[in-house]
Amino acid sequence: MRSASPAGFSEQAHGADAALEVHAPDLTGLFHQAARGMYELLGAQPRAGQASRLQIEVQAGDEEGLLVSFLTRLLFLLEQEHRMAVGMDLVFGDRSLQASLECAGVASIQR
Repeated sequence: MRSASPAGFSEQAHGADAALEVHAPDLTGLFHQAARGMYELLGAQPRAGQASRLQIEVQAGDEEGLLVSFLTRLLFLLEQEHRMAVGMDLVFGDRSLQASLECAGVASIQR
């Protein structure tokens, strides 16, 4: 059942894996909510302190591919560089996404 709010996410039963249902009124909101949901599923908490800016670009053949590429990049930052996006500005092009991320260190990951 979809939430009454125009944007959000909810965890869905999905066998051994975790799954999210994400909804938003527009593509930018959908990407924001998907990132928030992924961090929540992982139990990722940002470390207090100074944030840094990071520019990333991902490309794919369609919007679904862009979302997968974007979340994969955020997951890499989290697991390999111990940084997470606490703010983001997204600009969509034809088969591309440019993101300006405000990144903080990771205080903890629960899963």
